Amino acid sequence: MISRPFREGAVVAVNPNDPLTVTYARMRLYDVSQLAVIDAEKLVGIVDEGDLLLAVRRGESAFDRPVREVMTANVRTIDCRAGLDELMSILDSGLVRW
Repeated sequence: MISRPFREGAVVAVNPNDPLTVTYARMRLYDVSQLAVIDAEKLVGIVDEGDLLLAVRRGESAFDRPVREVMTANVRTIDCRAGLDELMSILDSGLVRW
């Protein structure tokens, strides 16, 4: 979930063309398990630890792959002022991995 506008610099993100090495390093640096994937100031996906693990199980060279090849692109967003009911309907829909 992203609760702050990207333009304010408050979101840790990667570009879809960044290699997975950059993604992994950023996750470690900021102690997070998922990152927004931003392209031209637009959210285009989410990448998480599970995506990285699935990608690299094929070998260390997989870390050279770009984020766009492993990210989840089907992302639903809601306004930060949305009510709890709206958030819960998304969580209950089964789209979110735990």
